Amino acid sequence: MPAFPALKTGAVSQYPATVKICFGPSDAVNFLDGSSQRYSTGPKPLRQWIVRFEQLDAREEAALVEFLQKYHQVAFTFLDPFTGETISRCGLRGSEFIHAVTGELNRAASAVIEELR
Repeated sequence: MPAFPALKTGAVSQYPATVKICFGPSDAVNFLDGSSQRYSTGPKPLRQWIVRFEQLDAREEAALVEFLQKYHQVAFTFLDPFTGETISRCGLRGSEFIHAVTGELNRAASAVIEELR
């Protein structure tokens, strides 16, 4: 399985990076006093990372663009930048990959990576 590319520093993201926990479907129990309690019915919560890159050199940007164009519909491994854990089944969310040239030697990119079931 392909692995998400690291920068020349070895990092897979730059700060600020964001992680979200996405819970699956939920159900509710309604009590006689009018209150209710919700609980998850999904197997386990999934993680989603918003990774941002700034001041990339041309080689780093090209590696990211090539990887995400080649594997945008394929599961890949991703190193969680917060825990250091390797997540074995991840994918690019939709087509949420943005890259831009912001200066002569300055490129920026961002992507939404999500854990797959």
